[in-house]
Amino acid sequence: MKLIELNGKKYNLKSTMRAILDYEEEMKKTTVESMKEQMKMFYFILKNGNRKKTDETEKFTIGYEAFLDILDDDMSLFETIAEATAEESDDTIEEATDTDKKK
Repeated sequence: MKLIELNGKKYNLKSTMRAILDYEEEMKKTTVESMKEQMKMFYFILKNGNRKKTDETEKFTIGYEAFLDILDDDMSLFETIAEATAEESDDTIEEATDTDKKK
């Protein structure tokens, strides 16, 4: 699992079903087609992947506007989030493909 540091605190970058459902509920759609929608999805990934504090990570309590401000201050964070979520998607597809091959 990938971690990201925002404002000196570490957070998991892990897609969850809850993040997808929150995105769909707020955006009233199931696809991500624009930068604005991508930012919302990243926000929900962080929010739902960090619902509780752990030994390694903090609970995500940053509001959406504050999240955008953090990214404005360091655009490399956007790339980090995008790469981590893309890698996670690739891993999920690979796992599903491996499972299909075993059947």
